[in-house]
Amino acid sequence: MSVPMLEGDDRMSTFGTRWIVGVVATAVAVGLAGAVAWATWADPGTWVVVEGGLTMNEPGSRGQFGTVVTFVLVGLIAGLLLGLIAVVTSPRLGWTMTFIVGLLAVVASLIAWRLGVVIGPPDPTAVRDLSIGDSVPAELVVDTWVAFLAWPIGAMAGVLAGSGFSRIPD
Repeated sequence: MSVPMLEGDDRMSTFGTRWIVGVVATAVAVGLAGAVAWATWADPGTWVVVEGGLTMNEPGSRGQFGTVVTFVLVGLIAGLLLGLIAVVTSPRLGWTMTFIVGLLAVVASLIAWRLGVVIGPPDPTAVRDLSIGDSVPAELVVDTWVAFLAWPIGAMAGVLAGSGFSRIPD
């Protein structure tokens, strides 16, 4: 036997508030884990010290592209996990929940991006005591806004997949 939930039911609003706090905390945790994963798995390009500055060759440019691809892959997986967790624990399914999860996936992507840049290699121009011919890893960069879409796309895939495990009201 189920108890119908009324709009003003305090149990529902308490559970809804706890869900929002929990899913926000999950998004922050996913963003932090995404930053560590991105900084660990990304293989940024390499700058070479030449007379007059730094230069990057073709393999280095491919490394820069690979850094963005790694961010996208981490985002798809992290978003998928966020969406699954959010929908399975949600008090009720609906567009509001989907919007909240999508927005939090964007927040998680921004956390992962900024923290990943901080914990990744430093700015090559700030490295001192270099000689001609030395190699310096490039900073982690995401130079296209499209890469940030992977996070909410992954989250929506998680919501879709998780909705099959969700409770259906009587």
